[in-house]
Amino acid sequence: IADAFAAMAMGAVGVGFSLIHNGRLVRNFAWDQPLDFRVKTVLGGDASLVLHPVAWQNDGVEIQGYIADPSHTRSGSQRILLFVNNRMVTDKGVLSALLQGFRGRIMKGRFPMAVLFITLPFDGVDVNVHPAKLQVRFVNEKGVYDAVRQAVGRALSMAERQQPSLAESSRLKENT
Repeated sequence: IADAFAAMAMGAVGVGFSLIHNGRLVRNFAWDQPLDFRVKTVLGGDASLVLHPVAWQNDGVEIQGYIADPSHTRSGSQRILLFVNNRMVTDKGVLSALLQGFRGRIMKGRFPMAVLFITLPFDGVDVNVHPAKLQVRFVNEKGVYDAVRQAVGRALSMAERQQPSLAESSRLKENT
């Protein structure tokens, strides 16, 4: 229930959410919390968690969100939240594209943490594939999957250029 609640809060930034169980506040998202704060809270709330923004737009497909640094991985894909036109969905193709974007950066069998919002024209996606509307079908699957892979890869490359590698950090410390 808490995961479903958190997913709803992600898809509706600008709306306040409170989850109360047995009279105790379990989770609270204020209406004015920015998306990155909600993402960090949902993905783990760990102070060391580093998020990288994802922003991509091409051929009518827009991808925004956050991915955790490759140093923060999980043994399962539960902390990968995907939204299509602000609706939480599951899609093996998008998951695969996300993993391809991380290729060479995480160990095999490990999963990144991410929250991605894919926006495309309504006629570019069929939401009537699953009774609960959890699965979708893209008219241009290859285009969407390529966009996800490129968006993630680009975000990670930009982050790597902005942060010195461990080897560079070690050399800098030795020289000081």
